[in-house]
Amino acid sequence: MISDNLTDAEADVFLVEATREGWSADDERWLRQAEVLYRDLRRADVAQPEVAQPGRKGMAETLIIALGSAGAFTAARDIFRAWFESRAKANVSHVNITIKHARSGREIVVNAENVDDPKLWDVVKQLCGK
Repeated sequence: MISDNLTDAEADVFLVEATREGWSADDERWLRQAEVLYRDLRRADVAQPEVAQPGRKGMAETLIIALGSAGAFTAARDIFRAWFESRAKANVSHVNITIKHARSGREIVVNAENVDDPKLWDVVKQLCGK
């Protein structure tokens, strides 16, 4: 769990969770779908797995992403977009990516309908202080 005492460098940290309506977070079919997103974010070097906390219930996997630099921000947005496009091609619908700002706790739900909406990304930038 991320501390409430974040440094300025940590102010750009978000938790990311992919979900599909009607499917359990630990459903093997869904885990295979979500792993594509998580793997791509890790490969782009904008994410790392959240460290599990003893006694804390959580998602099957949550990533921590840092969106402080313009490059990381753009990479994450592009990866989200590509993931939604690939889910649409596979006829997988009702999927969301929830990004939760570590400092404020504010959650933003990204989906295929709003992933390209500049207003959504403006909110994310504002949370980062950009």
